[in-house]
Amino acid sequence: MSATSGGRHPGSCQRELTSSGIARRNRRLEATELKVNDQIHGREWSKLPLYDPERVLRSLKNIPVRFIPGGRHPQWAGLRTNSLKEVRQALDATIFTFGMSQALGINARLILHEAEDFDFLVSWVDGEWSNTCPVQLKELVPDHLNPTADLNQLFAELARYPRPTDTNAAIKLNRAGKFDPNVLQIPDLPFKELWFLGSSSPDRTEWFLYRALNEPRIFEFRFPT
Repeated sequence: MSATSGGRHPGSCQRELTSSGIARRNRRLEATELKVNDQIHGREWSKLPLYDPERVLRSLKNIPVRFIPGGRHPQWAGLRTNSLKEVRQALDATIFTFGMSQALGINARLILHEAEDFDFLVSWVDGEWSNTCPVQLKELVPDHLNPTADLNQLFAELARYPRPTDTNAAIKLNRAGKFDPNVLQIPDLPFKELWFLGSSSPDRTEWFLYRALNEPRIFEFRFPT
């Protein structure tokens, strides 16, 4: 699905003017609503490496064992080891960023930078605005790893984060079965937006991204091959 014209900004992300926008700032009183510390963060984040999520995911076809699609391959299970935890999280962040690009019609880039209240950053340029969105990533793990784990436990973890925060939260649903957003009972959370990410096909070629708080909507996209 494609996004509507009013849904291009996920949650409340950090925004700063590009060089062309700065030249017109004095003629536009509404140019920026950022606080001083948000501007400082934006300048710091702009110096970090940017990764094209589609290029990264397409490059997986050059790896002898393809981790995704085909997530049930023994090598995929190997990503559960502590030594490969960062690889697994980076891969999930890459899929999320690619999904956001497809859902919102933006040219999103991934920044692998972790801080106290987020795991990675999604960055894109919209006209004269440079946007940076911090994302906290959680996972509902497969049944065979923890059959008692559920979304309520994850919501409880997310509820403990400081308020307020400009961070978006994303939950990867690593469970079999059809996703039904109508049955979700989401408590009050401190995050600007809450996303759900998951695969909708057994071979993991079809994926979905659900925006739960601001203009709830489910977006579908294909894993790039």
